[in-house]
Amino acid sequence: MRLKKPMIAVTAVGLLAAAACGGSGDSGSGNPANSDTFIQGGQAGAGTDPTRTEGPAPAIDGAQSGGTVKVISVAGLNTMDPTEAYYVNTSSILSGMVVRSLTQYVYDPKTNDMVLIPDLATDLGTPNANYTSWKFTLRDGIKYENGQPVTAKDIGFAIDRSFDRSTFPEGANYSNAYFKNGDSYEGPYKGSGTCGCYTIDGNTITIKMAKPFPDMPYWGAFPAMSPIPPGKASDPSKYKLHPWSTGPYMFKPGGYVPEKSLVLVKNPNWDPATDPGRHQYVDEYDMEFDVPTAKVDQTLLADNGDAQNTLTYDNIAVGDYVQFKTQAQDRLVIGSAPCTAYWAPDYPRSPTSRSARLSPTRTRMPMSTRRPD
Repeated sequence: MRLKKPMIAVTAVGLLAAAACGGSGDSGSGNPANSDTFIQGGQAGAGTDPTRTEGPAPAIDGAQSGGTVKVISVAGLNTMDPTEAYYVNTSSILSGMVVRSLTQYVYDPKTNDMVLIPDLATDLGTPNANYTSWKFTLRDGIKYENGQPVTAKDIGFAIDRSFDRSTFPEGANYSNAYFKNGDSYEGPYKGSGTCGCYTIDGNTITIKMAKPFPDMPYWGAFPAMSPIPPGKASDPSKYKLHPWSTGPYMFKPGGYVPEKSLVLVKNPNWDPATDPGRHQYVDEYDMEFDVPTAKVDQTLLADNGDAQNTLTYDNIAVGDYVQFKTQAQDRLVIGSAPCTAYWAPDYPRSPTSRSARLSPTRTRMPMSTRRPD
């Protein structure tokens, strides 16, 4: 399969409005800044379309089915357990193709932005008057990759898992900060039962908050809010190597090498009629990580061999930009990014000068550990 326009991203297209910037070796804690506002700074990803509730997703103009797409990136994959996936690369791969959550993001070509729509839930959730309770009803007919039906109890177990900062230290702590009992519950692996923050009635789960949380629909789009089967099937030591798929693609058995590579194949139990946002055009995605920047750029510049069906979501190197502009302009994609490249001031005063100096600490995006401002 040859891509219609082999793509090289100038900046990563961020699916998640407040995810950490991905890459192996990041030293960030994974916990967001203390704030009563989930979306911080700008409007990236803040738009919603609650009316887009029915599948299948609208067809993509010119898209053809079949073939293999190769993906290469300079970053590794920190963890692929949905509860802990809080980096742009891990979260985007899981949310975009593998796991379905209460809500999801889709790309809006009119605004060049990501828009929040329903996913497993039939809507964007129903809050009470002061946003201390949220009710979500799951669609019928959702199954895991092995054909096992998804239930509201699986969402409840995912919520329980999302509190565990010991087993999943790099995961986001929004459940701890906003959900009822978030200041005391430590997760299902501590022998303390469930969080006591939700009730289940058939396909409907109602989540209780410790304080108003109007941005629950955005937290609902993270992989941590995807269904996870209770019991041995989701043992953390094993589940991070092969999370059960509910999306259009699943981990190929034996196809994941942590930090290095991942192969995704079609999930036979994904039903497009239940999914208003995703597609299943490609037969297989072969992903290679921790690839040197020079190799990434030169592979895409070549426009032959592997470049015929290869893409990257990395920034191109500054030194290669002019060459891309002259040789591959039609294959550059400029997208939004939830990460920040910056110059940090260095204020120490020398004996001979009282002026501040600038330290060149600009980071190559999206590999920075800095979270969105």
